[in-house]
Amino acid sequence: MLVYIQGMRKSAVAVLFSVLFLFGIFSTNAIAADSQMAVQGNIAYIVKAGDTLYGIALRYGVTVQQLVASNNIANPNLIFSGQQIIVPVSKTSTALSPIDDTYIVKAGDTLYGIALRYEVTVQQLVKDNSIVNPNLILIGQKIIISQGAKTVQTTGAMLHQIATVLGESPDNLPSMIPLEAGYTSASAATERTEYGYFVTFYETKEPVPINDSALHNQDIARQIATFEAIVYVDKAAAAKAIDHHDAAEGFSPDAPTIDLGYGIAGYQNSGMGKTLLGWNEGNWLLEVLYPIGNQMGIDLAKNSVNELETVFLPPPNDTGRIRVDVTNPSQMETMIMWQKNEVVYRIDSTNNPIDILDMTASIKN
Repeated sequence: MLVYIQGMRKSAVAVLFSVLFLFGIFSTNAIAADSQMAVQGNIAYIVKAGDTLYGIALRYGVTVQQLVASNNIANPNLIFSGQQIIVPVSKTSTALSPIDDTYIVKAGDTLYGIALRYEVTVQQLVKDNSIVNPNLILIGQKIIISQGAKTVQTTGAMLHQIATVLGESPDNLPSMIPLEAGYTSASAATERTEYGYFVTFYETKEPVPINDSALHNQDIARQIATFEAIVYVDKAAAAKAIDHHDAAEGFSPDAPTIDLGYGIAGYQNSGMGKTLLGWNEGNWLLEVLYPIGNQMGIDLAKNSVNELETVFLPPPNDTGRIRVDVTNPSQMETMIMWQKNEVVYRIDSTNNPIDILDMTASIKN
């Protein structure tokens, strides 16, 4: 059942479906261990009390559909203790070891720009390269890019379970959750009100159940992003919430622009010590807010344009908007909103903006 609300977004008033958003736990370590066992062939798993086909699929990194097909299961909701389940695992499905890259600094490079390009944090580059001053790097300097655990992909089984609980299509959900090096699992805290749901995604150093108090322990868990959806009374109200407009609005035809690459022009508007750089791609409005005179804003805009040549955001109906605020480089804020008729979806994060673009692009619908 959909619950409609009218007007603009309120901080605690989110979404729609009168169901609770449940999010499981998935561990790269567990998948890697099972992959090493599986190189010899398929895995034979004996069902225990409390097992579900979905849980077995999640544990071994396969889909429910694969288990159903491999075991001729008529009803995926009905399995028995002691039943043998054949888990099909490809001989090539082994875990990849992290590989470090080396980058040679060129004229005009910044540590922030290099971090964006390689989808790591400035703090990680500083640590891996023993950099004393992150604002001072030299042409020809070698920068080690440590490619630790970066992302974890949700499985088809996980998406299917989430979609079933939500009454949603799996294509409306993120299929990729970004993890920083040092974190191996993901979990979530859910909040439901009379009007809808609000989900906070976490990266964790060990498996943590959803809604577990351990998610509030900063030694174990770190917030990645929040995801919500809001159903408005009609498309017009949803469009108003997005506040989409032409980035060139208010500029004269001969106003100077920033070449962001791929034929895309950015428009700058400065005041109060800040610059807002905006541009349009399809039905999307993209904006970067940064300190006046700081190259990082333009670097981020160009990196975003480049990234969106290889990944594709959900097609909004009718509009979408992205704003990244880097006025405080140590606390970057990314907000992504898009409209699907009367529904507005929103992701907020302080993680690497490029990672959050990729997370959003993993939503297929």
